[in-house]
Amino acid sequence: MADDAAEQAYAAAVEEIARVEAAGAIRLDLSGGVFTWLDTIPPELAVLTELEWLKLDSTQVSDLAPLAGLSKLETLNLYNTQVSELAPLAGLTNLETLYLDNTQVSDLAPLARLTNLMRLDLDNTQVSDLAPLASLTNLETLRLNNTQVSDLAPLAGLTNLEWLGLNNTEVSNLTPLAGLTDLTTLRLANTYVSDLAPLAGLTKLMRLDLDNTQVSDLTALASLTNLRWLNLDDTNAIDLRPLTGLAQIGQPSAFQPDTFQANAFQVGEFSLRFRNTPATARDGRLAELAEIEDDQERTRKTLEYLRSLPPWPEPYTPAYTPDGSPPQPIGGKTEPDEVLVPAPVRAPLEVEVVDGRLRPARPGDGLGEDAHERARQAWQVLRDYLADLAAIRPRVDNQMPQLELALVRLEDALGADYEAANPIAMGIHGERVIAQAGAAGETMADTDAADLRQFAAALSLFLERFPAWRAYRDETAPVPPAAPGIEEAIPEIEAITEELREHEAIDPAIPESLEKQAGDVRSNPEDSLAKRGLVDSLNNFLGRLGEIVAVGKRWVAHEIKDIAGKTWTGFKVGLAATGAGLGKQMGDGLVAAARDFFAARSGELTALAAAHPEKFGWLLKFLELLSLA
Repeated sequence: MADDAAEQAYAAAVEEIARVEAAGAIRLDLSGGVFTWLDTIPPELAVLTELEWLKLDSTQVSDLAPLAGLSKLETLNLYNTQVSELAPLAGLTNLETLYLDNTQVSDLAPLARLTNLMRLDLDNTQVSDLAPLASLTNLETLRLNNTQVSDLAPLAGLTNLEWLGLNNTEVSNLTPLAGLTDLTTLRLANTYVSDLAPLAGLTKLMRLDLDNTQVSDLTALASLTNLRWLNLDDTNAIDLRPLTGLAQIGQPSAFQPDTFQANAFQVGEFSLRFRNTPATARDGRLAELAEIEDDQERTRKTLEYLRSLPPWPEPYTPAYTPDGSPPQPIGGKTEPDEVLVPAPVRAPLEVEVVDGRLRPARPGDGLGEDAHERARQAWQVLRDYLADLAAIRPRVDNQMPQLELALVRLEDALGADYEAANPIAMGIHGERVIAQAGAAGETMADTDAADLRQFAAALSLFLERFPAWRAYRDETAPVPPAAPGIEEAIPEIEAITEELREHEAIDPAIPESLEKQAGDVRSNPEDSLAKRGLVDSLNNFLGRLGEIVAVGKRWVAHEIKDIAGKTWTGFKVGLAATGAGLGKQMGDGLVAAARDFFAARSGELTALAAAHPEKFGWLLKFLELLSLA
C-alpha cells in the first residue's frame, strides 16, 4: 500500500514539474496532499533552474541532490520531511527563507555560506552546534525551539535578529544576546536561564517568554519599556514591582493582523502572566490577580496593585497570604539566599526518572538518523577490533599496564548496547587510549605498536562523530582541572556510592559508574577530563536527587513551606530537562530513597560541599533547609 502511494505521489510530482516547466513558472508546490508519500525527488526537477520558490514539506523526501543546481531559489520549505543531510543546499546562496523544522537535521555546516538567509526554522531538529550560523548576519528570524542547543556564542554577531525561539533547549547563559538590540521576540520557556542581566539593553523587546525557568530577579526587565507580553509562569519571581514602569505591557502593538509577520502577536499575547510563582504564594492579592482569565484585565489590575505598593526596591508586607499564614516581607534585603539545584550537564553519568526508578540516562548523541546508524556500525567495528587485540593484550598489560587499564575502561564504556553508551564516558577513556597508544612504539614490538596505533586512529575518528563529546572536550581543554583536589574527597564519594546500593529505587548502575570514575581519578590524578567527569556526574546525580526530594514533598517555588523556622524561597525544581513530568514519574519508593539518602550521608555531603564550594556549595544550603546541616 505504501509503495503504491509513493509511486502515485512520484507520478503526480513528475506531472506537476512538467506543468511548471511548460508554463515557465518560478514557483513549485510538491507539499502534502497527493504528494504526502513522495519519497524521492524526480530528477526532472533539476531542469527548473529559474525556480525561486519551492515547497516539499510534509513528504517523505530525504535526498536533496536534485536541488543542488537551483541557484535562484529564494524560499525553500522542507519541514516535516525525512531530510538529514544539507550538503546539496551549500551552493544556494540566494536563499532568503529556509524551513527545516521537524526534520532529522543535525549538521548545519552546509548553511555557512548562505549569507542572504533572513529566516531559518530549525524547531524540533537534532541541532546542537550553532557555529555555522555565525556568518549569517542577515538573519531576522531564527527558530531553535526543541533542539539540543546550549551555547549561544555563535549568535553574538547576528545583530539583525528580530525573532529568536529557544524554548525547550539547554540554554542557560544569555550573555551572547546582549548586543542583539533589534530583538522584538525572545522565547526562553523551559530552559535553564536564571540571569536576565544580558537582556537589560534589548529595549525593542515586545514579547518575552520565561515560563518554567529559574528566573527570580526581574531588575533587568525594568528598562524594557516596549514589552507588551511577558510570561513569568512557573518561575522563581518573588517581587514583581520592577515591572511597574512597563507602560506598554498588555497594550496591542501596531501591526496588520491580515499580513503574516514572523513577529506578529497572536490573540491574547498582550499581557502579563505570573501563575505558580513565589510572588503568588506569598501575596494573596497577587494570587487572586493571577487567576483572572481576561489577559488585559489581569494585566491592568496587577499593575495598578503593584503601583499602589511602596516603591521597589523597598520591602513591603502583603496584606494577606493565600493559605492564611502570617505575611512575610518581600523585597529589600529580607530575602534568604536561593537554593538552585544545578542544571544537568553533559557528563559520563546523566540520570533520569523512569517508572519510579532513578537510572542512568541515555542522552543521545545529537546525530541524524543516518549518522546515528553509521556511528552504531562503527561502535560494533571497534568492539570487534578490541576482540582482535586479545592476543596482544597480555603483552600490553605487562609492558604498558596503564594502557591496558585504559583499554579495560574503554571496553566497559562501549558496553554491550550501543543505545546505552554515553559519548562522554567513551570519549574520556578513549582519549587515554589514544594518548598512550601513541607511545607504544617505545616499549612494544613494532607489530604490536602498529596494531595499537591503528586502533587508536579508528577510535579517534569514531569519537569525532559525537557533538556531545567534542563540546565536552573543547570546553575542558583551555581551563584548569575542575575542583582541584577532588581526589582527596574520594573517601566521601565512595561512602556516598555505598549508600546508594541500599535503595532498590536507585539503579545499581549509578553507584557503579561513580565508583569507576572515582577509581580513574585515584589512579590518574592529573587527568583533568576524568576529574571533571567525576564532578559533573556527581552533581548530575545529586541535583536530580534533590529535585526528587523537593517534588515529592511539593516544595516547589509556588508552594513554600516552613521547616524548622526556615522558609523555602526561590528553590526551583522541575528543570527543563524533565519538566512537570518528573513528578508524574516518581513513586513513593524513590521519594523515600532520596530523602533517606540525604539524611544518611549528610556528613559526607557537608564535607564535600565545604571542601569544594565552587562545585558543591549548593548542598550546604540544601542540607540546611532539610535541617540536616
